[in-house]
Amino acid sequence: MREKSQSKLILLLAVTVILFIFSFININRVSTYKSKNENLNNNLKILQKENQKLSSENEQLDKKHKEIKNKISTLKGV
Repeated sequence: MREKSQSKLILLLAVTVILFIFSFININRVSTYKSKNENLNNNLKILQKENQKLSSENEQLDKKHKEIKNKISTLKGV
């Protein structure tokens, strides 16, 4: 009878240790994913800022292009 209770106790201890190891692994995974997510968010912000700059540059170039076209058409008309 005593051996049965000891084996149950050992089994319970083994299961507890295994569960602890799995939870520790999952905590590390969550930490890793959180860090990767923060890096991706930072990269996204940088890309959004760069996109805004390029969009404004594109608008300026479009305006200049229209101005040049107008000047050319004016010169052709003269």
